[in-house]
Amino acid sequence: MLEGRRDQSLAPDPGEFQAVRWWTPAEVAAADPRTLDPHLPRMLTKLVAG
Repeated sequence: MLEGRRDQSLAPDPGEFQAVRWWTPAEVAAADPRTLDPHLPRMLTKLVAG
């Protein structure tokens, strides 16, 4: 688990990532599951319940 703020700048390794951004839980839920880590929706469900 990582801690961050929405206004925090992200500095990805350009050799590994084409782009990065913060996602809301609603955006994750609405996204095509094939574009996400397969465990991300399950993890978010646990975080919300937790």
